[in-house]
Formats: sequence, C-alpha cells, structure tokens
Amino acid sequence: VVRGDNTTPLPPTLENYAAAKRLPVDFLESLGLATIHLQGRPAIKIPYFDSDGTEIGARLRIALEGRNRFRWRKGTRVQPYGLWRLNRSWGSVTLCEGESDAQTFWYHGMQALGVPGASSWQAEWAEYVKDLTVYVWQEPDQGGETFSARVGASLPDCRILTPPEGRKDLSECHIAGG
Repeated sequence: VVRGDNTTPLPPTLENYAAAKRLPVDFLESLGLATIHLQGRPAIKIPYFDSDGTEIGARLRIALEGRNRFRWRKGTRVQPYGLWRLNRSWGSVTLCEGESDAQTFWYHGMQALGVPGASSWQAEWAEYVKDLTVYVWQEPDQGGETFSARVGASLPDCRILTPPEGRKDLSECHIAGG
C-alpha cells in the first residue's frame, strides 16, 4: 500500500483503495463502493446485495492495511459477496476470501463469490452454488487451509486452486501484473 509520507498510511477512500488494488474507480463505483465518513473519518462502503440485487447490508473498510480493517454496518446479514452477480448459466464459480479478490475476478471477466473471512463459510451457503462446479482459491497460509476445509465440508466435490509461488491471492497476482 502506498503511504502518504512513507510513514503514515493513506486514508481509506475509494480512490486510495482503487490505487492500492489497481482497479478503476469507475468499476468499483459500478459495484456500489463509495467513500463515506464514520465519526468524521473516511471509510469505504462495500455494499452487499442479495441475489435479487437488493442491498441487505455493508462491510465498511476503515483502513487499507492492518488487522482491524473492517466493520460490519449494523443490521447486516453476513452472506457471500457477489450473489447479485452470480450467473448460473456459466456452470462454475470460484469462491475466494474477501471482497477485493472477488472484485478482481470480476474485473478480469471471471465469476466469483467473496467469502468475508477464512472461517466465515456457512454450510447453508452451499445452496447458493448448488449444481455449479465450485473452485476454491486456497491462499498459502493457515487461513487458506481453514477456508478450504470449511467449504469442502459442505461441498466435497469442490476443486482447489492454489496461487503461483510467491503470491497470496488473485489481487496480489493482478497487482504484480500476473
């Protein structure tokens, strides 16, 4: 992540997020992302829509890096990110950890659902991808193993994708130009 003065992290605005992820601002805006303010500080609103396109909540990105980057908007029902984009006629979908990886998949014309955290997959979510070939992007860390195991428990026929050596996730591959 680029820093404002090489010591201070840039504020979490849509423009800074777009630069960090190397995704166009207008593409992210088309997904409903926007800069908002919480208690006078900027944050990025990442809206969650159900399969009908109705906004059912939002995840708020309050930092571009670090451990505590996210908050849920009060009243949000956690679900996979991207259900409104799921096109069953494609016959397959990739499950990945987080919204930014799903956004990167979509930017490259691929179908994906983002799961908000390695351990947040719920068995009942298997219904969303019923009758689809499911690929799981397994990041090369304990979280990736946890994610694959949780998804695999409810989707035993899922197929595991692993990143190239030295890469963590699709966003990192995209940023590196891969």
